[in-house]
Formats: sequence, C-alpha cells, structure tokens
Amino acid sequence: MTTNVEYENANVVAAYKNTATMIAQWSTDVDTNSDSTDLDTVFGQLDDGSWLDICNDGDTKMYVAFGTTGGSIDPAATGSGLTQCWPIPPNSTVSWRVQAGLTVLYYRMASSATTIRVRRSSTRPCIQPTEQFKGVGVI
Repeated sequence: MTTNVEYENANVVAAYKNTATMIAQWSTDVDTNSDSTDLDTVFGQLDDGSWLDICNDGDTKMYVAFGTTGGSIDPAATGSGLTQCWPIPPNSTVSWRVQAGLTVLYYRMASSATTIRVRRSSTRPCIQPTEQFKGVGVI
C-alpha cells in the first residue's frame, strides 16, 4: 500500500465493542434541532481516508453534513448555502470517507427523534500492530 487512503480502503474492520483504550462506536439522540459532534474528539486520530458508517435508527429521514466547527444544517435549505445537508433514509446505514479537517458531523431529523450511530469502519497504518495478524498458513 502506498497511501493511507489505500490502506484504509483495504482494511475495513468489524463493529468492535468499545474498550477503555479504543472507541470504535458512538451514538447519540437526535431531534429536529441541528446539532454537531467533532468525531475526531470521539474516536481520536481520524485521518483523511478513514471510513465511518453512519446509521439512522429512525423511521424518518435524518440529515447530515461534515464540516468544521460552528454553524448548523437545514433540511429545507436550497441553493448552495452554508446550511446544506444530505439525507440518510429511514432505518439505513451509509458509509463516508473522512476528508482532511472535516471531522465535525452535523445531524438533524426531519421529524420525530431517534438515535444516530457512528462506527469507525476502517483502521489506519500504525494503529494496529502487525503482530496481531498471522501470516498465510501460520497457525
């Protein structure tokens, strides 16, 4: 592998249970008010190329956008303004690749409240020591 992005694409991981030293999953309640969380603070070391799975547990659309600190999103926004966002259909999961510096996740429901679930679904070089992996044919 020549780049971190190639490494991340080739090293998709399972939905690991959180431990005291590794946060792999995060969730929070979401309502019709725009809110945000810096996922780099939650997971630590989110790099350009890290993959995240974002799940809408609700029965109505959820709206999301990645950015930097400050601001909000608005599902009714039109044009190309600063509050634009993307819908996640009810009861579905989408995969997103983190872009450099854009680690703040903005989220909001169209109506009613639900839970958003986010999991880090890839690992970057040097996070997992190579001794954790056995070579082909090694028992």
